[in-house]
Amino acid sequence: MQANSPTPVPAPAPNPARAPAQKALPGTDPRVIIDTALDRTLQLLGVGTLTGADGLLKVQINVRNITDSPKWFSYKIEWFDKDGVLLPGASGENLPWMLLAGETSSIVATAPAVTAKDFEVAFLAGVK
Repeated sequence: MQANSPTPVPAPAPNPARAPAQKALPGTDPRVIIDTALDRTLQLLGVGTLTGADGLLKVQINVRNITDSPKWFSYKIEWFDKDGVLLPGASGENLPWMLLAGETSSIVATAPAVTAKDFEVAFLAGVK
């Protein structure tokens, strides 16, 4: 998904339920949380958002495996309304993902409802 001028979306209020072993990467998008166990595995390359003609928020998260071996992990996306409130039933399951050594990949998702105005994605060590 390429966008000439992505619409800026404010980050939601910090999620108090976030596990202490997870953190936002310094100097990057606070909506992307990477488990500290993946610090030397995944590199966040960028985040893009846009609102489609259908009114649904679309996100693309680009990550790279910075190791010399294939790595499995999982990720989960949660969706928030304009007030930063988690949309009930709009959060997905933990999804498994694998990147080959040095591979770059994009994770693309579309919000489940037009009321979703923001998101948070968590990358978790292992496949859960």
